[in-house]
Amino acid sequence: LTKLMSYFGAILGVVICVVVGAVLGSEMEDDRGREPDVSERVESSPPTFSPLPLSDEYSLLIRLLEPFLQSTGSNAQRIKGTPQHLALDWLNATSWGTVDHFDLSEWMDVAVEEKGGSVLPPEEEERLIQRYTLAVLYYSTVGELNDAGKPVIGWMDDANFVTDSHECEWSSSDTPGLGVTCDDDQRVSVIDLNNNSLSGVLPPRELHGLTYLTKLDLSHNLNIKGPLPKTLGRLSNLQLLLLGHNSLTGTIPAEYGSLVKLKEFSLVGNGLSGSVPSEVSNMKSLTNIWLNQNQLTGGMNNFCQDDIKGIVLFYSDCFCRTFPRQYAEVECSCCSICCGGDPQEEKCYPNVPCTGEDCSYCSR
Repeated sequence: LTKLMSYFGAILGVVICVVVGAVLGSEMEDDRGREPDVSERVESSPPTFSPLPLSDEYSLLIRLLEPFLQSTGSNAQRIKGTPQHLALDWLNATSWGTVDHFDLSEWMDVAVEEKGGSVLPPEEEERLIQRYTLAVLYYSTVGELNDAGKPVIGWMDDANFVTDSHECEWSSSDTPGLGVTCDDDQRVSVIDLNNNSLSGVLPPRELHGLTYLTKLDLSHNLNIKGPLPKTLGRLSNLQLLLLGHNSLTGTIPAEYGSLVKLKEFSLVGNGLSGSVPSEVSNMKSLTNIWLNQNQLTGGMNNFCQDDIKGIVLFYSDCFCRTFPRQYAEVECSCCSICCGGDPQEEKCYPNVPCTGEDCSYCSR
């Protein structure tokens, strides 16, 4: 009897091991096959993640913004202290019954009735995205914040940004035209914050959310730094891009070649380097260009293609001018004005073709 019980005990042990192994193996297989959730797709760097608030409103807000957040290719909104995280916190605090013109609790009733789920109608979705995007721009360029999340110095004129008012009313009460302008359908068409003490790095991924933007003027702020955002190339309605006299670095993105409606393009007085990409030859609507006071080293003639016929004014640190006799780093056959020298004492002259012995140093 003792041997029989030992025999059955051994069999039972084997069966248990087989069952447990099968269950664990199945779970591991499911783990390998499943799509990682948002928290697992966070970029692999050492940031500190803040636990998202557990309120139903916050969770719902994230669900409503999820398609746009996914389009940015980043999870920066989950990292405490980032402009995206601050914008999301502010949006959540002001979107649930705080103001009549932007009440997500009422909009959700419409969304549920019309869509059968947590998806907003197109007009309300546009409002949500543009309000979030403008808040990200503010927190990206407002400079240092104190422990309460308020600017230590801030912009020279806050232009009514990140207030309870409609984002189309985020404009200066003292300086006409400073701030946001919207079209007749309350879609942001102009952002003009020139000479307003903005400081920081431009949002690298969110600005394409302002689909109807025709003018972006952030010039003469001096302390806007970092690279040019590639996603500006997705603003298909943009006509004026004015980012001169800042501290931008890096190269001109090839994506800007998609700005086929762009008429005025100013990057003067930055620290840009490298060669101008060939894709700029697609910018067929250009009339005025300012690229001087940079360290660009080539590719300027990509603006001189036959497809770009309307250039009226083109400033560059370009090669070979009649007077004075000196080199510059970039050859440009269609530049109207060539500049050179110390940026503080820069001199500019008409780009007249070189002739005679005095121009023997010139390659053309």
